[in-house]
Amino acid sequence: MYDHFRWNGAGGKSCPPETVLFGENRLHLNNARINLSLYSDCTNFAPRKALRSMDKRKRNSGTGAVFCLVAMVVIGLMGLRALPPLQWDGQPLRQVDLLADVRMREVMPPPDTVTPSMPPPPRPVFVDTCPTGKVCIEDFADSARQEMAYFYEALAAVDTMDRPVRIAYLGDSFIEADIFTADLRERLQTRFGGCGVGYVSITSSIHGYRPTVVHRFEGWSSHAQTDSVGFDRHLQDLSSRYFIPSRGAYVELRGQKKYASRLDTCEVSTFYLTARDSVRLWSNINFRKDSTLHLVSGEGRLQAVRTEGRIGRVTWTVEEGDSA
Repeated sequence: MYDHFRWNGAGGKSCPPETVLFGENRLHLNNARINLSLYSDCTNFAPRKALRSMDKRKRNSGTGAVFCLVAMVVIGLMGLRALPPLQWDGQPLRQVDLLADVRMREVMPPPDTVTPSMPPPPRPVFVDTCPTGKVCIEDFADSARQEMAYFYEALAAVDTMDRPVRIAYLGDSFIEADIFTADLRERLQTRFGGCGVGYVSITSSIHGYRPTVVHRFEGWSSHAQTDSVGFDRHLQDLSSRYFIPSRGAYVELRGQKKYASRLDTCEVSTFYLTARDSVRLWSNINFRKDSTLHLVSGEGRLQAVRTEGRIGRVTWTVEEGDSA
């Protein structure tokens, strides 16, 4: 193959077959000319071996560069341990230490005197004092901490307070449908006073399954904590949801007495809302011809609008407003 190459060197010097004269020479290959500007000497030429050697040098050079880059990154990260303590927005940042898992930790010597710690008082054995056929509220706190004591103190002072005792019961769908809590609320209201169904969200996906209140609504955009995007946690209510009204949106609640007692009427209906602009809110009680207008200023904070009376049915309507 190489017998077809002709190499002409400077000064008429020629090289034998399969040799190359590097310098200002010209390589004639199939009537093509390639200018070379390397070394001026005759050198044995083995093209395939030379290409292999060149590729090997390139691979070795790339491996060495990667190794050097990794070494520099590791050395730089290890050097971060020498930095002084840093803070971001007033919060201290953790120190970077690649060898934290293998580094010997400093062991503090024990103090000269040791104050023995007293063991916590044992929890008394639970004794069921409830009469047969009744289930009492059990306090699961130990003998040193009586969390339910605050609840019992509030119930004992309900006649002297200027507000009702509010109880939040957290649970699953059994509580959301007001099945168990309806009986508990009926007993407490019978003993300590009060009426009505309690807190009700503006909208509910299971409103048809709640037997303790007739719940109707229209014109609301509901947002829940389970939304993938766009949920504003600052607006959520007790049920981790909030509701944006359109013009004319309303919510209607009507008492009933088929499931439990003291639910057919209530004394106060309160509408909670947060508004950035002023809101015109109407309330109507018991299908009256005249409704009450409530002008709410846009303060950007939680506000409460209430209407009072012997309420068997109440409707709240948003005439104008941005959020509720």
